[in-house]
Amino acid sequence: MRISHTIIMRTTAVLIVVLLLLSACGSGGEDTPVTAETSAETTSAAEVTTQQLGYEYNIEDEDFGGREFSMLVVKHADYEYVVVEESGDVVEDTVFARNRYVEELLNITFNFNSVAGYSGADTANFNNIIKNSVLAGDEAYDMVNGLNVFVTSLIIDDCFLNWNNIEGCNLENPWWTPGTPLNGFNGFAFNESSFSMYKDIYVMFFNKFLTEQYKLGDPYSLVKEGGWSLDAFLGMASDASVDVDGNGTIELNKDIVSYVAKHAAGRGYLRSCDCTVFTYHDDGTVEADALSERLVTAYDKLKPYLSDKSQVFVDSQDDIFLLSKPFTNQQAFFLVNCMGAIEGMRDMENDFGIVPLPKYDEAQEEYYSQIATSASALYLPATASDTRLCGLVGESLGYYSYLNVVPTYFDVALGEKYSRDKDTVEMINIIRSSASTNLEFEFASTFGHSANDIFNKAWSGEDIGSYFASKLPTWQAKLEILMAYNNK
Repeated sequence: MRISHTIIMRTTAVLIVVLLLLSACGSGGEDTPVTAETSAETTSAAEVTTQQLGYEYNIEDEDFGGREFSMLVVKHADYEYVVVEESGDVVEDTVFARNRYVEELLNITFNFNSVAGYSGADTANFNNIIKNSVLAGDEAYDMVNGLNVFVTSLIIDDCFLNWNNIEGCNLENPWWTPGTPLNGFNGFAFNESSFSMYKDIYVMFFNKFLTEQYKLGDPYSLVKEGGWSLDAFLGMASDASVDVDGNGTIELNKDIVSYVAKHAAGRGYLRSCDCTVFTYHDDGTVEADALSERLVTAYDKLKPYLSDKSQVFVDSQDDIFLLSKPFTNQQAFFLVNCMGAIEGMRDMENDFGIVPLPKYDEAQEEYYSQIATSASALYLPATASDTRLCGLVGESLGYYSYLNVVPTYFDVALGEKYSRDKDTVEMINIIRSSASTNLEFEFASTFGHSANDIFNKAWSGEDIGSYFASKLPTWQAKLEILMAYNNK
């Protein structure tokens, strides 16, 4: 594992947190964390402690005089923050309780401004709102929760503050994961409050009934044994399609196909195989100079399969639930999609499983799961008027999300509501703890998506060497701009 260029989500205390939640709910004691069942009106900040988790969280009640705290929030992920009342949905109610609790803790009032910013002209408009506000110096927003892939490009336009310099938050705590720094400048940070980084993470689903019926093998066992590799997956999936109607042609929605996927999900193999397009140096610099042997080998293993139109069917549309239909209709062995797609599988007739994308080989020690570029992160506009308050808000939102919201999403919404077996819960926790990203993804729009898209070229059977050579001058020029940025 090459720590110098890989950001891994530091969420290793999942089981401890769940046990604490269960214990607290059973005892009714004074240290009961805020959950959907705990009223913000009847619980004070002093009743929530952190010594039991072993992490630094030193925020006590502070009085900011009822000050409005304004956040610009991307509509695609506004479920992370914008919950105006309890609805009965366990995740929404936990988000609602978290928001009210932080408001009480700091005596502030949240003002969430939800604006479209997921694709097309919406992304340009969202970025322009930020940029125009900063240029005007109007202090309209204290914090931004935006799609990482698009908003990060504004860092080099001096639109954001350096999270490393913000008082009131500790980026070493596990509810934070700072972005890749540019000369020590962290213009954004992932935070547990922005849990789209888990919903929008690439995973592989498999139809348990079909894989057992056709004796393809057991992905669960391979993952647990550390043997879920490219070779193991391809050994199962290659030539798995079944010509159900016997007409000599494999057709989607008629036959049983080997694999269906969101087109962008091919990006996940770059991280799952622990590969990088760029070369990362110990001094923090990054270059685009040569293809690594590891990347070429992984790509060449996948290309014959992913480009086989009788086995693999891909779709570029964004509706993750519509994309999953062939799989949920028992007409596909494997599906690669965002983990949030599991929410549309509750009525699936046959059992399904979920696993991380395969490793490069068995010698690779860890599984890595790629956070999709649609995940959101937190930014501080350069005009934010009270940076200490911003730090306290980010710290508090992250902590209570780490303690309550994220475990509720994983262990209740996914683990109990959607999963089909105990193995699913174990796999979800492996995927969660392996969530990762790097500069190729974080600055994808800066590179025109060409760097993080490299494995997607396998869909069409494109030669990796030619593609790399065609993009190299552009990548190197963009990297030089990024590496030169210094706004400490």
